[in-house]
Amino acid sequence: MTAGSYGRHLRALGWRQFSAISGELRASILDGLGLAAVDPLDVLMVSSHDCDVTHQSLEGEPSLELLLARKKPDGEEENGSLTYGKNPRRLQFRCPQDSGPVFEVVAHERFFVERVRLSAFTPDVTWGPSDRIKRIIASWLSRRYMRPAFPDTFNERIGKKSAEKMRAAMKTKGKFVHTVFAHVDPEIELTSDKPYDVTLVMTMAVDDYKNEAARMLADEALDRVKEILKKCAGIEVGDTSIASEAEFSLDDARLMKRLDFDDLSLRD
Repeated sequence: MTAGSYGRHLRALGWRQFSAISGELRASILDGLGLAAVDPLDVLMVSSHDCDVTHQSLEGEPSLELLLARKKPDGEEENGSLTYGKNPRRLQFRCPQDSGPVFEVVAHERFFVERVRLSAFTPDVTWGPSDRIKRIIASWLSRRYMRPAFPDTFNERIGKKSAEKMRAAMKTKGKFVHTVFAHVDPEIELTSDKPYDVTLVMTMAVDDYKNEAARMLADEALDRVKEILKKCAGIEVGDTSIASEAEFSLDDARLMKRLDFDDLSLRD
């Protein structure tokens, strides 16, 4: 194969980001990773970017990153605290459509293999996450390196028990909440006699925001989280709201940070 043609070859075979690996190649990779007992319904997919998957030379991109998506039991609903990237370690989504089965990926089940191994195979065409799900997975992966942090004192004031209560509220009522944003003032370590002032905004997809039932469920999640925070010593809750993603601007996002209940509990 001539220099520069390798990427064209993989592109012609149909390999892209989030392509699924099946058959003989899947079995070989899983066996090499010590994961031969993985359920046949679980999906081994390419998580590297399109430009890396089809890079022109093997020297420039010798390896690919893979992500294992484990299928949840039939009939199981999504955990609302694990949807839309709200948790940096675990993500749940439906595939191929909103009515499809639930899959879960976890951050530590990412693996690297030699890219050359794809050259004699084609991807599984029966697997096809929507563009929306692809964006969610890619955004979730990037948060491993880019998510913001709050002052340790703020996290300590919330504590493990309150974080678990908030996560439980999001699990049952946060299905339609995309992101929980918080503005914590001030963003420094405080002495015990000074409180943190917190503003909360939960965002929803435009269509979900227009749906009265979805909006009411999100309101319940917000009310519960607000109630829990108000009981935390040294934390004062100010404005709270539900916002459509059409209303929540990039400027708003720059002024606030994503609130991650999983991080809060681990810092306790």
